[in-house]
Amino acid sequence: MIMSPLQIIASSQEDIHQQILPLLQHQLPRASVGIVVADAKTGQIIYEHNGYQSFSPASCAKLFSSSASLYSLGPDYHFSTDVHYN
Repeated sequence: MIMSPLQIIASSQEDIHQQILPLLQHQLPRASVGIVVADAKTGQIIYEHNGYQSFSPASCAKLFSSSASLYSLGPDYHFSTDVHYN
């Protein structure tokens, strides 16, 4: 998953579409991307592009295992790694 800061100042769904579409076409031309933009207060969907299409998980799948590890091991846990050479 590629994340980059994106500030969208738009007055309509078409304005948002016109700002996002060039990014998808030029920076991620062969990527499968799903986007849903919702109002944080109301939950109303403002914009979506393949927002309800299923995708194979990528790096975001690591969030679940990382969260489970943090929950079960605690924030002070440290892994120790032994390095041996001959």
